[in-house]
Amino acid sequence: MDLQRHDVVFPGWDSGDPGTPVQRSLWMYGIEPGGSDTIQQALNEELSVPENGEVANYSVKCQWDVWKWPFNRKAHMLISVVEGMPVHIPTFAQDARQYAEAHKIFERDCKGYFKGNLFPQMNPNMGVWSDAARIRTGFESREEFYKFFRHYFTNLHDIVLKHRPGLFIGVGIGQAQEFAKVVCGEPVAFETQTFAVNGHNKRILLKSGDIPLAVVPHLTGGSNGLNSTEAIITAGKIIRSALLKG
Repeated sequence: MDLQRHDVVFPGWDSGDPGTPVQRSLWMYGIEPGGSDTIQQALNEELSVPENGEVANYSVKCQWDVWKWPFNRKAHMLISVVEGMPVHIPTFAQDARQYAEAHKIFERDCKGYFKGNLFPQMNPNMGVWSDAARIRTGFESREEFYKFFRHYFTNLHDIVLKHRPGLFIGVGIGQAQEFAKVVCGEPVAFETQTFAVNGHNKRILLKSGDIPLAVVPHLTGGSNGLNSTEAIITAGKIIRSALLKG
């Protein structure tokens, strides 16, 4: 096992470059991985490398065209606005994809972008804890599993301090204080900015500091989530204006 690979150093890794204090990365963290119900095997064994190089490298093309992951597509859109990509509504999705391809966002050999999750157990439904999850994790319930990993957040905070991301975006307003523990080491008082799209209110939580933290609603559903182009663009502009200098 190559212990220098960041995908086997700490739980919750997904893909990308965690960066350094000199070359800081943008981190985006969700709550737990989507997809099939399986524990993240990278914690215990070497990853098998698929023959297809683009798949092996988690390429933007695969993120959009092969796996067709809504979360990644919207994450690319949000990041492109946060980083100041000019917004032209008719071509916004296409422009965001081109921006992601140019910057190789979340690709395994990229520089400057890192994606992970608070809890490394995949489940297709946030509301269930299946027999397979019980067997694979050894925990009888999601609550027990979450409690165990919350104790790990102190370690994850140390890892965040080591890499010192230039911006940390947490996805999931309900887990805002858990993201705060990971980034700041303790609960924090967030600044709240709100806006409405088609009558549905959205909240963005912000904490400035050496490692700026933004917590946004879910990207893939819900009337209060970032479920439209307008919502993503507005959220991105709020984060850029509030937390990024220049």
